[in-house]
Formats: sequence, C-alpha cells, structure tokens
Amino acid sequence: MTIFASALFLFSAGIAAGKTMYITDKLHASIRTGPSAENKIVAFVQSNSPVDVLEKSGKWTYIKLMNGKEGWTRSSFLAQGPTKEEIIERLKAENEKLNNELSLLKNEDTRLRRGFLEQKSKTEEQEKIVSDLTQKTEELSYNKPTRWLVLGASVLITGILIGYHSKKKKKAMFLS
Repeated sequence: MTIFASALFLFSAGIAAGKTMYITDKLHASIRTGPSAENKIVAFVQSNSPVDVLEKSGKWTYIKLMNGKEGWTRSSFLAQGPTKEEIIERLKAENEKLNNELSLLKNEDTRLRRGFLEQKSKTEEQEKIVSDLTQKTEELSYNKPTRWLVLGASVLITGILIGYHSKKKKKAMFLS
C-alpha cells in the first residue's frame, strides 16, 4: 500500500511540476519603518500606485504615499517609467488608430484598383481602335496606287481596243 501511495504521490508531483504557470503582476509592496526586512510593516501599496521618493539608501528607498503615510520599501519595487497598464492602454489606443488607418488604406486601395482596372479597360479599347485605324490607313494607302494603276490600265486597254476596232472599220470603208 505504501508503494502505491508513493507512486501516486510521485506521479501527481510530476504532473504539477511540468505544468506551466504565470506569476501575477498584482503585487503589494510592503512599506516598513526602516530600511530592512526586519523592520515593522506599516502599510501595503498595490502595484502601479504613484509614490513620492524622499530618500534613497542602497537597496531601500524612503517614500511618501498619496495618503500621506511614509516608510521604506525595496528600491526594486519602484519604476521610473510608465506602468504596464499605462503602456498597455497606450498600445491599445495606438493599435486601434493603426487598425483604423489600415481600414482607410484598404478602402483607398480598393478604390484605386477599381479605377486602375477601368483605365486599363479604356486604354485597351483605345489601343484596339488605334490598331484598327492604323490597319485601315495601311489598306487605303496600299489600295490607292493600285486603284489608279488598275484604272490607268483599263483606260489604256480600252483606248487600244477602240483604236484597233476603229482601224478595222476605216479599212473596211476604204475597201468597200
């Protein structure tokens, strides 16, 4: 029975040891009467509370709370910069602003793409018209000399035939 209980204890300890957990940032800093852990605690201050620094001595700092109480706390509990909550709020606001800008830019992108596609379509239509007109111009340029050539050749042949025909009639008139 003791072996079973020991095995059960070891098994459950192994599960708890392998589990990931997080330390909360909701801390309470102790305010003491003197600059050591042996001195009496006079108050607790919640994390992110503003305090006035009055004196610094090694790893300890003498502070004044907003309610007027004074005492010593570890210097490691104090931070000069903005609190995590302030940073988070600022980043949330910045993120919201950037998301709004992104939305506006996406709308602008959609509008510009639509305009681009319309212009591209118009350009393609105009290129086709130009191509058709160029082709017709080339056809007309090619046909014009050919037409005059055919017309001139027709007049020449007609003249020869009329002349030849009229010559036969003249000979026939003289012979008769």
